[in-house]
Amino acid sequence: MPFCADIQAHNRPISEEADRQITLPSIRIPSSAHRVINLEISKLIAFFPENICQLSSRREFIDGSAIDTELFEAAISTIEDTGYWEPQQALGWKVSTQWKTSKPQNFGALACFLNEDGSLWQAKPQNPRLDGNGKVIKYETPVGNGSRAFLPAIPRSIRRKISQRYGVNVPEFGSFWDWVKDHPEIPIIITEGGKKSLSLLSQGYVAIALYGVDGGGLFNEWIGGEKLRKLKPELIADLQPFAVSGRQVTLAFDQDESTKTRSQVSAALDRLGGLLRVAGCTVSIAQWDGQTGRCKGVDDLIVNAGVAAWETALCGAVSFNQWSIARQLTHEVRRRPDLNIGDREFHEVADQLPKSGIVALYGGKGSGKSKAIGELVKWMKWLSITHLSSLGRDQAAGGCVAKMIGLEGSIFSRLILNGCPILV
Repeated sequence: MPFCADIQAHNRPISEEADRQITLPSIRIPSSAHRVINLEISKLIAFFPENICQLSSRREFIDGSAIDTELFEAAISTIEDTGYWEPQQALGWKVSTQWKTSKPQNFGALACFLNEDGSLWQAKPQNPRLDGNGKVIKYETPVGNGSRAFLPAIPRSIRRKISQRYGVNVPEFGSFWDWVKDHPEIPIIITEGGKKSLSLLSQGYVAIALYGVDGGGLFNEWIGGEKLRKLKPELIADLQPFAVSGRQVTLAFDQDESTKTRSQVSAALDRLGGLLRVAGCTVSIAQWDGQTGRCKGVDDLIVNAGVAAWETALCGAVSFNQWSIARQLTHEVRRRPDLNIGDREFHEVADQLPKSGIVALYGGKGSGKSKAIGELVKWMKWLSITHLSSLGRDQAAGGCVAKMIGLEGSIFSRLILNGCPILV
């Protein structure tokens, strides 16, 4: 039969030891065919990653974060624990002989984010440890690394994508990031997390990752063993060469659900954006719909909503000045008003205002706030504390029983006499 003839033609000798090491299929087949199939299986095994951790990392990075295969190969390396604590050594931990009896966290293996110079920037353990509150520590940072930026090696295929996107000639060899430093016309996107920057780079955008939202600036210093705020904050050393006059920088941080986290991220954006603006950069803020966590990070956005969704967010990025003004207004008024007076003055609606409790009037100069207050308290004794004496005089001139007193200089000492307020 042709089938049998084909088997005989391709049959090769195989040792009994190798034969025993290969798991036999449950279906009984002729010995010669068995040997050929075993050889084919051995060939297939050679195409698989060395271990399950590598396979899992590839799936998480390439499929889960839309990272280009060649970029993944250039930027990510796996370190496996073979019993000699290789992951701990890579992270700069002091390996102790006492670990034989008192062992640290068994990371299993590390997916390592490597910089262009081969140094370890960050690592994702196969078996992460927990912090004091029981929260998973997803990423580990080398001991003594400080605040660093992720500047991975960029393969030629990605350099070509960047060249096409920006219409420039990107050299296919040499340091990619040194080239970016010398070309301030190339816009940069700053994000948090290595997978997110790799996802953006895979689409042909120049992206730099930080450890977190506050990882781009140096805001504190240690003096005499005490942590103090720096009088003059500055960008981290890795960012300074890129932050030059005329450079366009877009900040693309996570779109978190938690109100508290959003407030923290907003404050961090304000700090980092301010430092970049001082350096002469044109700064903008990219925002998008996080879809209750489904599109939280920029890599999630690209995977779950498509590259077009990210491009829309980038095109609609708000200038830092505009974003900063909106943020200040948001902090000034945190709730929806109970009564919107439109273009009327406050004294016109004084009869609609509550006669007790806390009443807040929010309006510009000349909107009749003082007159409205006078209407509310005209039949009672009261005390007003304001930051301007002129405002106090104006309010008192409105027919109020008590004179308004401003807190300027040492005037506060005249507000209280023997524990009682002074009404004049």
